[in-house]
Amino acid sequence: MRETEPLNCISLKQGRTQVIAALTDPEKMETVYLSLNEARDPIDVLMASTTMPFFATPQLCDGRIYYDANIICAIPLRYLEKVEEIEETWVILTTPHGYRRQAWRWQMASWFVKDRRIKKLLSNRAITENQVLDEIERRSDLFVIRPERSLPIHWRDSSQDGIKQAIELGRKAVRKTLTKRKETYGP
Repeated sequence: MRETEPLNCISLKQGRTQVIAALTDPEKMETVYLSLNEARDPIDVLMASTTMPFFATPQLCDGRIYYDANIICAIPLRYLEKVEEIEETWVILTTPHGYRRQAWRWQMASWFVKDRRIKKLLSNRAITENQVLDEIERRSDLFVIRPERSLPIHWRDSSQDGIKQAIELGRKAVRKTLTKRKETYGP
């Protein structure tokens, strides 16, 4: 990764904006949030934040092992509880209102993992993420950008027409959310 896209670690460590990576700690069996600004080696943290158990072994950061936080939940809403002085929170989703994850897909994925702790987390992932989706839909203090219907394309597709439709759905969702923000806070 260092060879492909150099990261200016000095600017990162001296910057005022906190850059946080969400990770799964298999020992604690929970999502943890590490600051790239404070990490001894931010590259290790970034690598851990993309480590999925089906494709790679856990990443070592400062003597602890981590996986991608997506094992537990793809939406790090719990992090907001740890942060003070948030003016507004934006959530960007690729699924329409009312969408919920199907448990069987993640349960099947867990069959390919040897680590029992990770297997359990993957088996419960849909339940955990659906609870977060429920909370997002209940809360009125979030600005949520999400399409009004399912995207007409899958992440493995390359259909130009499907991509254009998905982009237009995204633009429409952004306009709707910006209108809500303007109504809430004014121009």
